[in-house]
Amino acid sequence: MAIFKSAMQYYEPRPSSDWNDADGKAWREGINLLLSGALVAKDWYMAARRILYAGRINLHKSESVRLLLRTAREDLGTPCPIQHLLFANHQSFTKEAEFQALATDLIICCTELQHLEGSFSFAKSTPFPVFESLRELSVTDQLLHELAPLLQYLPNLESLNILCIIDPEQPRAVKTGTPLHDNLGAALKDIPPPRFSLKKLHLSQCEIPLSQWRWLLSSCTSIQHAQLQELKRGAVHLADVIGPAVRSLRLEGAMDHPQKGDQELANTLPAYINLTSLQINGGDWPWAQLLSDIKASLESFTISYSSAGVDNVTRVLSDSDWQPSLRCVEVYHWANVDYFYGVKASDVKDARAKMEHACARRSVKLCWITEGRADIAEYYGVTENDLIIP
Repeated sequence: MAIFKSAMQYYEPRPSSDWNDADGKAWREGINLLLSGALVAKDWYMAARRILYAGRINLHKSESVRLLLRTAREDLGTPCPIQHLLFANHQSFTKEAEFQALATDLIICCTELQHLEGSFSFAKSTPFPVFESLRELSVTDQLLHELAPLLQYLPNLESLNILCIIDPEQPRAVKTGTPLHDNLGAALKDIPPPRFSLKKLHLSQCEIPLSQWRWLLSSCTSIQHAQLQELKRGAVHLADVIGPAVRSLRLEGAMDHPQKGDQELANTLPAYINLTSLQINGGDWPWAQLLSDIKASLESFTISYSSAGVDNVTRVLSDSDWQPSLRCVEVYHWANVDYFYGVKASDVKDARAKMEHACARRSVKLCWITEGRADIAEYYGVTENDLIIP
């Protein structure tokens, strides 16, 4: 306002009969200047607001959500420009309900959201708008029925990342191999299934039955990339639902033991019949079974280095009938951890030479990518007592 005060004169109130033309002209010019300045200030505020809210906003306390909600509710004639929200309650558990209620209110206001992260608890009756711009959703430690009310309002969702989702109606302590109870659950029965068509799907530690996988993912008919880890009893049911839709698949070892393979995920490979790309991370997989169970016609195949993995892939490459459409094999070798697993540089060199020969005979391109240093343990003074021998 100091800008405008310096440009305007202050006129004492006087009877209209005492005003002359000069007074009226000066008054009108001052008012027009003030109005113009107000419009400029509003434009500046709107531009600054868009820039301020362009990045990710991390929200960890109820008061932070409450303050942002108050700002988001300002009526400026345009939608709230917030694009990326991350919710993670760092308060005591007793404040969880308040945090979730405020988070829900804020999400409803942010109709321009593009990326949403957190763990949520939505009521069935929540009056969500349709989020046309939301493309990425990442949730952690989530109950499916508490996320479900939002999903029908995400028609253009392209990427879904879930770390740990459970069905509370399933028994938690079961023997290995015990099937899941195939029950949609009372909490999901009245909620319409989502209609998005995902391009990317990342699932880790998700154990829900077939009916719930169908509810969640049946609309996804062409998934460009799926990354799966520790799905346990849910792995086979997921494969039944999305197997033919996936084009690129990445299978991960256990979170707390990345070198360990996953027999339950390996068993599902025959269901992924339309893959063109497959990546297997970790070394301790049932390699002979896994390689023979690939029913898709691959163009690229990627593994992380292990003696068993490289030896088995080299062996099947010698068979010209194995994956005749294969164009590229990639091997990722993290040399930093060789010492801890008792891997010798000479063995790696020999294994690489054999694979290069097998690939050359079939005109398959080999990309061998080494990161780190094999002598890193010696550099830091690590001893044999630190070895991790599988």
